[in-house]
Amino acid sequence: MTTTADLDAIRASLLETFPNHPLCTPETEILIEGYPRSSNTFTIDMINVLSERTGTHRRTAHHTHNRRHVDLALGYGVPTVILVRRPLDAIVSYQIYSGRPVTACIADYVRFYEGLPEREGYIVGAFDEIVGDFNAFLARLNPIIARPVPLSTDLSADAATAHQRDLGRAEKVHGEHAMRRVGVPDARRDPLKAEIRDSVAAALDADPAPDRLYAAMMARRG
Repeated sequence: MTTTADLDAIRASLLETFPNHPLCTPETEILIEGYPRSSNTFTIDMINVLSERTGTHRRTAHHTHNRRHVDLALGYGVPTVILVRRPLDAIVSYQIYSGRPVTACIADYVRFYEGLPEREGYIVGAFDEIVGDFNAFLARLNPIIARPVPLSTDLSADAATAHQRDLGRAEKVHGEHAMRRVGVPDARRDPLKAEIRDSVAAALDADPAPDRLYAAMMARRG
């Protein structure tokens, strides 16, 4: 059982590593975490876009991509969403984003999800559902949170607004390198993906752990 002292230690460690991130507290309404490039930014932006329409704001914690953040939220009893995306697609996208070796990207995937299928207290947010029908995702999220997020009345328009927010931030921070960093789909990344897709697929054939974890997480989703 996780004690208050354990949670204090986890949060102190996270604050040291992520001093500028919105970290979980007992008052957080929703924690959203996942492996990078798994719709983390889109999920947060869509929640904000829809909440702002009714003049409200959700206290969310997100974007550390760190398993300890999940442990902290579950320890606090905060409603938690774990985002998942097919390993091949997520790792290809993350390698382009980060420039890290494929083996390191795979290790990060395993490190984040290992043991989570056996845990309780969260829902799974599947990448395909979130980017394809955000209202379907909200239908599973809203029952576990105190203040439901309003449903979208125009998913295409709201998604476009969310994407524009992401693009604007990326261009401001990364300038000419925004194409690699932004979460918004961008056809200019397609040649980069094609260059490394086979090598990532081969690495996943050699190490089946990411696909095993993805299947287990999707089974949890139901």
